[in-house]
Amino acid sequence: MRGLILKNILSEYDAIRRTEVKALRQREQEVMEAIPEITDIRRTIIEMMAKRSRDIIQNPHNAAQSTTDLENKIKELKIKEKELLLQHGLPESYLSVKYHCPRCKDTGYVGSPIKEKCVCLTQKLLERTYHISDINELKEQNFDTFDPTVFPDTPLEGTRLPQREYMV
Repeated sequence: MRGLILKNILSEYDAIRRTEVKALRQREQEVMEAIPEITDIRRTIIEMMAKRSRDIIQNPHNAAQSTTDLENKIKELKIKEKELLLQHGLPESYLSVKYHCPRCKDTGYVGSPIKEKCVCLTQKLLERTYHISDINELKEQNFDTFDPTVFPDTPLEGTRLPQREYMV
């Protein structure tokens, strides 16, 4: 049963991630049409990374220095991209996936290389288990709502005390 609950929750996480990636693609399309400079920035980053890959293959000895240069140029371009978003009234995180849980990025697990259940997954497991166990009936059926008058005031067979006395 617990395995089925976990499987269902992980399927929900997968659906959330797919939905958010789809929404990101729509935002990217919208931004690329509205702010062509961002299209140019992204194209430049892709071209730089492709060139970097070719350089590593052709000359692996100079990989370290060119990596640092590339990283700095990409950082500059990403800063420019965020500035353009802000100039057009959009948040700088507009072109990022919006995770429901930033800890696990909607996977349910955190940690590397050893994965552990995220707090959000543990909470969902507890909620589902609680729901199917009917423990939620304790809201109405608990010691605060206990009524001893439902038990008869007559002694049980073979005893001297009434049932109600045993319950109080």
